[in-house]
Amino acid sequence: MGTLADYTQLLRADLPDTIISEEAFQRIQALTCHFPDALANRIFCFELHLREQGQYVDFSLHFSADADGQQQLLNHITPQLNKDPVWQKLYHFASLWNDQNSFIHHGTNHVWLEFDLDRPASLLSTPGLFYCQHCSIDQLTTIQALAEVFYGKAEQPRVQENLQRCLQAIPNGAHVNQVGFGLLRNQGTIRLQVMRITPHDLPSYLEAVGWPGSTGELEPLLRLLPRFDMLTLLLDVSTEVQPKIGVECFFARYDKRLPATLSELTDRGLCNRAQHDFLIAFSGIKLYQLDYQISITHRFLSHIKFGYDPGRTANTLEAKAYLFYHPSWQAASIIEPH
Repeated sequence: MGTLADYTQLLRADLPDTIISEEAFQRIQALTCHFPDALANRIFCFELHLREQGQYVDFSLHFSADADGQQQLLNHITPQLNKDPVWQKLYHFASLWNDQNSFIHHGTNHVWLEFDLDRPASLLSTPGLFYCQHCSIDQLTTIQALAEVFYGKAEQPRVQENLQRCLQAIPNGAHVNQVGFGLLRNQGTIRLQVMRITPHDLPSYLEAVGWPGSTGELEPLLRLLPRFDMLTLLLDVSTEVQPKIGVECFFARYDKRLPATLSELTDRGLCNRAQHDFLIAFSGIKLYQLDYQISITHRFLSHIKFGYDPGRTANTLEAKAYLFYHPSWQAASIIEPH
């Protein structure tokens, strides 16, 4: 049986070293070789650090909340992976997600596994999990149930108070879309993705939830945001609301505003020229052949994320780009010309 690495290897020819270095790509291959080739029909994502020259690239896998996606997540956690205590927690989650009697089974449209690939290729990366919530469910109860799965005990009262405050302060028109759990880094921290927040509401929301940074210092970030069609705020919550935040910024696909935006990021030192040129030309359809099958792969820039960390002495603002790949497989004979 093949592995997901057989497919990701096909992408290398279209990813120059200035975008993904050879060392970073080998980390991707070292990760994806653990997963079966059946996962090559799922959406996945490369996360690029735009200030860097391809040294740091992270990887994410998408699983939809249907029988196929739920079973694939359960099946891809092999006995070898399941020897690791962290992967055992993921297996426990996947079992609950497959159980139609489970509260967790009914609360989501999809989940993501996100891998930070900053370790040597010889070491298996441990993912974080992001759970996309239905707006109609009791969100606090769902978050508490998930936290017990991943962190093994009931939340401290202070964590619950912070979560309640963050949920209650969400402005009209916005909602929590995803909830993230770090299984190696940020143990005990819960990440809230507040979708459809506006640039106008963002500072007042941060003040309302007790964010420790100064909203007055957000002006360089806030000036970048009105051009985008949709924003989400990423907020890490534990016994305190954490100072580092993220803002995910979305355009409509193939938007004509992208080149000017990337040029401004380059002028401000947030994006290097190689990344700028690559991203402008990235979106479209590519064909990749593996044995007797051809992948019709839709590639697109999903969004740009700005990270702001007031605790850093330099480069408090950074930018990342999220490259989505959506393969669709056909037998090679089906699309051969006659």
